[in-house]
Amino acid sequence: MTISQIILAILASSGFFSLLALFVQRFWAKKDRKSTGNDAVIVRLDRIETTLENHINEDREQDIRQARRDILRFNDEVRRGTPHTEESFDDILDCIDTYDRYCSSHPDFANSKAVMAVDNIKRVYQERLVKNDFL
Repeated sequence: MTISQIILAILASSGFFSLLALFVQRFWAKKDRKSTGNDAVIVRLDRIETTLENHINEDREQDIRQARRDILRFNDEVRRGTPHTEESFDDILDCIDTYDRYCSSHPDFANSKAVMAVDNIKRVYQERLVKNDFL
């Protein structure tokens, strides 16, 4: 093999490796762009998940606020002497249990508004059970 053939072979092989290196570089660049695209999708999904969790929490808090309103309304009726069935008391006691569980697991939620009402409803329920004088 002559020197020119060796130089030609080196240039040809280096050109091949250059082309191969260029191909690999472009392949990885595309893969990185796809990865970046996937990362963007993941970031958007994380945002959507966070937004959904916030909406669920807001809805749950609205349900609990409604439960508190129901408890306070029922207590007002009891204080005014409005008669109730045992089933009505059972229903509001279920509402109270749900409300109490939520308040226990969410200590920042303002609970002081219903504490006395809950105590009064339970006291009147006990009296009605003893006297058996539900509506």
